Amino acid sequence: MTNEFLQAALDYAAQGLAVFPVRAKDKRPATVHGCKDATTDAEQIRAWWTDAPNSNVGIATGAISGGLVVLDFDVDEDKCENGLDTLHEWESEHGELPETVSSETGRGGMHLLYRAREVIKNSASAAAGVDVRGEGGYIVAPPSMHPSGAPYAWINDPSETAIADADARV
Repeated sequence: MTNEFLQAALDYAAQGLAVFPVRAKDKRPATVHGCKDATTDAEQIRAWWTDAPNSNVGIATGAISGGLVVLDFDVDEDKCENGLDTLHEWESEHGELPETVSSETGRGGMHLLYRAREVIKNSASAAAGVDVRGEGGYIVAPPSMHPSGAPYAWINDPSETAIADADARV
């Protein structure tokens, strides 16, 4: 029987994305140093998921994953956050963001993955429902399970879509 979490982690690592285990049905890292432990080393990845086969999959952002930066659009009705509304408003004023790898998060939000040439730091805007995951950050990736029980799922899968370069709009 194939472990879908392990297979996804190995697939991401083969694409140059550094991964690490995240606690099952959680968003917190399962390693001592969190995303700083992320690697593309298949042997280490196999060891992690052999020890804890139901671990979610974290992808580290920043230089360790080839300059990966992720725009994270949160949806949280309890906090009156809707980053997707912010995205649509922004795109109507400035133009659509480049098509890229994207996923639906466990709460119905969205991650857009880009490559940046310069170092991008992490930032968050709760009022807008938008976070930026850059150097020293991470995302939880499909097929992980959100604490709510909903799965993360690819909209544009990295095995079928290239991660676009971040342009001035991003």
